[in-house]
Amino acid sequence: KDPEFYFEKSQFLCQATFSSPYRYDGSLLKKAHAKAIQEKYFDDIIRFIRDKMDKNIDKIEMVSIENESRFMVSTNEIPYAIDITKYGEGLQRIFEIALLMGYSKNGIICIDELDSAIHKNLLIDFTQFIQELAVKFNVQVFLSTHSKECIDAFVENNFPDDELTAFALSEVEGKVVCKYLEGNKLKQLV
Repeated sequence: KDPEFYFEKSQFLCQATFSSPYRYDGSLLKKAHAKAIQEKYFDDIIRFIRDKMDKNIDKIEMVSIENESRFMVSTNEIPYAIDITKYGEGLQRIFEIALLMGYSKNGIICIDELDSAIHKNLLIDFTQFIQELAVKFNVQVFLSTHSKECIDAFVENNFPDDELTAFALSEVEGKVVCKYLEGNKLKQLV
């Protein structure tokens, strides 16, 4: 169900988005797509998907079918476009996160379970792409993961670790303990 918010006063601080494999926000994705087209970075997203995931993808377009907006994928293998949901969850997740990175320009994005549905062999390229987009759009990224492969990917990609920060949460004697690691120390430990 949709999240419920309780507050006395609302104040806009910066653009903020949230991505989770357990929640889909179609209206937000439409806005993010429109911004990607308007600000001309949509092709960068498609290029990453084509180069790293499926070289046969020509384009991904939003179409309206019976007043329902759908993302349709055109390839050089099939003579007609197919719904993006016919592709794996990994491609859909990367598409969504990349769109939301640009939409979060000069703000923040919170990504729950970043590695969910993404093949471990793609993690190094994808974490680097996230870091590149974070710099390009001035976005602070907060993400959660339980995956050591995902953590390793951030320090094994070829992106500088100076602005990378990690917090490890564990339970000690019934209490949650937080350990802070700056990026270069994390890289050394990995």
